[in-house]
Parts: sequence; structure tokens; C-alpha cells
Amino acid sequence: VRTLGEASARAAGRVAVYAGDSHAAWAGRLTGDDGEHVALEFDGTAVTSSGPDSWMPYLPPELLAAAWREATPTLEYANTHSRGWMAVTLTPTEHTVAFMTVSTVGSRARFESRCDAAFAQSAAEPHVMRAVRCADALPAADVSRIVGESATSGDAGAIELSDGAGDGGGEAAAA
Repeated sequence: VRTLGEASARAAGRVAVYAGDSHAAWAGRLTGDDGEHVALEFDGTAVTSSGPDSWMPYLPPELLAAAWREATPTLEYANTHSRGWMAVTLTPTEHTVAFMTVSTVGSRARFESRCDAAFAQSAAEPHVMRAVRCADALPAADVSRIVGESATSGDAGAIELSDGAGDGGGEAAAA
């Protein structure tokens, strides 16, 4: 955290850490030993790898996500059962991350993708992670185009946008 803290100090707190292929998705705040803001963290699941829901089918995903948030007070969002990716938008004034999920990993030819939750970080308040509407986090070009086209079949999937963060199956912490 020391090196990350140094980077955060140089960047006036405007630091984000991305990770992926962890078999679950989450968003939270990283803090130093003193509890002060260091960075925001966004971790995306893999599109095709199994996750905790496969390893522990007896444990409801909502319960596992709630346990993660309880054990990690700086965690704002957790989704332990969906597969997908993060759509990231960076501008000079704002950073947004939309957690996208797919309906199935069993078919490359036909699937649906949807935004499960979205968050924003303002350059003016880099220590604040705000839950935002998915439609506000994705560029208009991404919302209007169809994703998931297969190189072999030409079939395509469709994007569905949820109305707000955490209502697509992941668990977002209450504000």
C-alpha cells in the first residue's frame, strides 16, 4: 500500500486499481493503515470461468456477497455469481465503471449482456465512489450498439440496462 499511497498522493487521490479474472466482481475503496483514502478498486469477473456459485452451490450468492461486504467495510459492491466484464470510461473530470454481465457462458453465438451496477469517481472528489445509473455510466455508442456477435454465426446478443447500481443481481451496499 505504501507505493500505492505515494502514487495517490502525487495524483491528489485520483487513483483507480483494476483487476480481473478473479471469478467474482467487486468495487470498493482502498485505504492506508491510517484509514485515509488511497484509491478506488474495481475487480471484474472472467467471462467464461466458473465462480464461487459453482464451487459452493449450497451457499446463496446474495449471502456470500453480503458476507464479503460485512468482512470488508470499504467494499461497496460484490457479485459472486455472474460472469462478464467492466466497461470503463475516463474523462478529465470523471471516471465511470459499469459492471457488465452475460446471460450464459455456454454459447458464443447467442447471449444477452446487461449492466449489473455502475459507479463513478469525480476528479473533484476522488475519495468518493458514487453508485450511478447504468445508462449514465455507458457512452451512448455502447448503449446503442449490439454486442456479442459471433464470428461464425452472425447471431448477436443484446444489451439490457438496469435502472440503477446493484439491481441486476449483484449486491451493492446501501448508501
